[in-house]
Amino acid sequence: MRTGKTKTNIRHHIHSVSRFFAHMESIGIVDICKIKPDHVHERFILANDKSGFHKTMKMFFRYAYKYGLNENDISRSIPSVPRHKPVPSVYTVEEIEAILGSIDRNTYTGKRNYCIILMASKLGVRSCDIAGLSINDIHRTEGVIRLIQQKTIVPIEFPLLPDISVALEDYLNNARPDSCLPNVFLTKPRPVTSALSTQGIHAVVSGAIKHSGIDASSRRRGAHALRSSLASQLLEEGKTYSEIQQVLGQTSPDVARYYVRVEAERLRQCALEVPDFPNEVAAYFLERQVI
Repeated sequence: MRTGKTKTNIRHHIHSVSRFFAHMESIGIVDICKIKPDHVHERFILANDKSGFHKTMKMFFRYAYKYGLNENDISRSIPSVPRHKPVPSVYTVEEIEAILGSIDRNTYTGKRNYCIILMASKLGVRSCDIAGLSINDIHRTEGVIRLIQQKTIVPIEFPLLPDISVALEDYLNNARPDSCLPNVFLTKPRPVTSALSTQGIHAVVSGAIKHSGIDASSRRRGAHALRSSLASQLLEEGKTYSEIQQVLGQTSPDVARYYVRVEAERLRQCALEVPDFPNEVAAYFLERQVI
């Protein structure tokens, strides 16, 4: 079944539902049909992440009702949570160059990490897709990277930019461990190598940003911040929403509107204070009912 969720998301949802049922079992309820709205509301009140609880349990109880596991649609009784959408974290072109420049490309991890950050910042590839990237996804003769996006299950084609091509060749020929695994990015053998996970990609990007010395105290430091940065750069270049949607591989035509908030926030930071009018100036306009 295609859900549009990554494996990490699915594991998280399974874990959350399991904890809920463990609690139900602890109070003597082992039949899903005996779960009442009051039971769900009680757990909602105790949840630290109420937004996450709402999202996960609503999906579960909708599924249970749809497929006849429960006679009542309990999802309707789960309290909603007002959600504040934060302004996306972005880095300037100069900051991204500083991050890339701080990586020691003479080491195994440096060659690998440089490729990862190039792909996240120049192409906007999601961390889960970087982790799942296969050697067979790279088509050198055509100059493209083709893959199926894990989040949307939609095919996408990225241009194999010259700097990315060179970096990949350097990593694959001089640093990647010998392995029968199809994944491009692997861990260092300790003693056995494995495919780098989505969390591993996040750690790579976060570590590189920290190592660069850039002040990121008020910003996120994962691959998604680099993806947001690319969208912001495209907006600054005058690209349309549909063009940005295509570059990012998004299914929603309004996705770029989310990144407009970045530019609005930047403009807000540049705003000048309105000077105080002298009393006689204010009186002049008041007499004419201008203000």
